[in-house]
Amino acid sequence: MAEMSLNRETKTINQGNDSVVIASQGDTLPGGVVLDNSGWVPEVIPAGHPVYKDAEGEYKPLELTEDGTAIAVADGEGETDNTDKVIGVLVASVLKTKPMASVMLSGTVDDRHCVYALPDAVKTALTRISFTSNL
Repeated sequence: MAEMSLNRETKTINQGNDSVVIASQGDTLPGGVVLDNSGWVPEVIPAGHPVYKDAEGEYKPLELTEDGTAIAVADGEGETDNTDKVIGVLVASVLKTKPMASVMLSGTVDDRHCVYALPDAVKTALTRISFTSNL
């Protein structure tokens, strides 16, 4: 379940790369969402990171591999992933402790600047978002 503390947060994050990742923004989820980030290890969920909606209706950042270096995808041995449930990408980086997020449903992402490389399955699932590294 998505939870968020409303206490004042003194941490800040560098969002300088966010405007480079999101090359042009179209539609977003109205009102934004609070991400259920249970299982997310890094302190920051970066701009351009895929978001999916699970069976219970919770919005979550797409999982990372066990070593936390890449977005997890199915390995062909019965493992499942959530790339087929992806609905959009984060517009701006958010702290794990403050997961209030704007999720972009259409627009353009310069994927060469994403923190984690976007798998082809994610790009295919997001038909209303253009992914380019040739801007």
